[in-house]
Amino acid sequence: MQYVIHKKSLHVFLYLLLTCIVVVNTGCSLIQNKLFTSTMTAGSMMNTIMPNATFIIDSRSYEKKSPERFDIIAFKYPDDPSSTMIKRIIGMPGETLSIRGGNVYINDDTEPLKEDYLKETPSPDDFGPYSIPQDSYFVLGDNRNNSIDSRSWNNKFVSRDGILGKVTYWKNP
Repeated sequence: MQYVIHKKSLHVFLYLLLTCIVVVNTGCSLIQNKLFTSTMTAGSMMNTIMPNATFIIDSRSYEKKSPERFDIIAFKYPDDPSSTMIKRIIGMPGETLSIRGGNVYINDDTEPLKEDYLKETPSPDDFGPYSIPQDSYFVLGDNRNNSIDSRSWNNKFVSRDGILGKVTYWKNP
């Protein structure tokens, strides 16, 4: 059998091959520079993220937009920047946050923050008020009764520069 390669077919093949190479290289580059995976060993984010869950952190998620309330983030622990933690953003820059009877209140709101994701009803403790500096965030674990978070740290706030990325996906064991 003899194969005849037409010039037009060869051009289409080479174009498709080059496109595939560019797409694969671009995708690999984006994954290497944008996403990384990790495993959580503590239970401070239960029942959202369980111990030994694997998750993906998007390190570029806040390049063009600011973190938002309820985002789950990876960040450098303010009291020991060599450690990394995962928590949920509750308080935003410039806000005043207080916890009364286990409920979170923002500024002068009379209604507590709605937090359907909590593992259990928080213990009826009072904390604050905390005046959150500009470019900083107040973070709490979803397992509120068993979480070491902004309430108990010496340095209460996570700076914008300390945020490593947004947790965008997780798989519980």
